[in-house]
This record gives sequence, C-alpha cells and structure tokens, in this order.
Amino acid sequence: MIFRLPRLTVLPLLLLLCGPSFAAEHPQPDPDLPPEQVVQAQLDALKAGTDADLVAVYRFASPGNQAATGPSGRFVELLKRSFGMLVSHQSAELAPLFQNNDEAMQPVVVVDRDGQTHRFVWMLRRYELEGCEGCWLTDGVVPPESLAGPGR
Repeated sequence: MIFRLPRLTVLPLLLLLCGPSFAAEHPQPDPDLPPEQVVQAQLDALKAGTDADLVAVYRFASPGNQAATGPSGRFVELLKRSFGMLVSHQSAELAPLFQNNDEAMQPVVVVDRDGQTHRFVWMLRRYELEGCEGCWLTDGVVPPESLAGPGR
C-alpha cells in the first residue's frame, strides 16, 4: 500500500522538516527597499553565515561589484577570506545614513563572533536595471579610513 499526502500538506511538511533556514527567504532587491534596508538584509544574511545566506548578499551587489568579484561562488569565498569578521557576526549597528540623491553611504559597526569591533561603510547606489528599476544595490564595503584618501 502506498501512502500519499495531499499536495497541500507536502510543502508545509517539508518546511517543518527542513527547519527555519529553509522556510525563511531572504529579501530580494526591490525598488521599495531603501538603502538602510538593503544593508540590513545583507547584514542579516552575513550573520546567518551559510553559503546560501552569503549568496543572498551577492544578490544585492551592484553589477560592477558582481563583475569585479566574479560569480556568486567566488563572491562567497571572497567574503569568507577577506570579510570573515562579517560572517556569523554577533551584532551590527547602523549609524545614520548619508544620502545624496541616488548615492548613499551607510556606516555600520559590527561585533564579530570573537567580540571584536569593526567599522565599515556600505556604499550604495540606486540603479535602473531591467526588472529592478530604482533598486538600491551595494557598490562596495570599505573601512571608513579608506574614504579619507591619502594624506588626510
């Protein structure tokens, strides 16, 4: 005898069996997301820290950022290697956003998994892309001292 569950029961059962990380989807780039929420979505994915979560960070990278870092798998390895303090961090606090028309800078203070504090600035821009007109995307993440320029 073959036991079959009704179709409507299968998906919720799978979601229950696979746990909350399977059931919870990451936000996607959307013109309704302001720059602060884009940064928060990336921080949430970075804090979760799985490869699938880090691919969610990649989705919010600008076209230039994606071209420079390579495909998503290479991006994930870059995050782990060069921005490991962001992966699985304890906490993150957003400072006030600086915005000038279609460009924004979001300072963030992150406490890594070892309790060390790190400061970064998310650099974002509003893009007019097919399927996502007016979406805020991340051009880069840098330490604040790199923004001062040489000799300052």
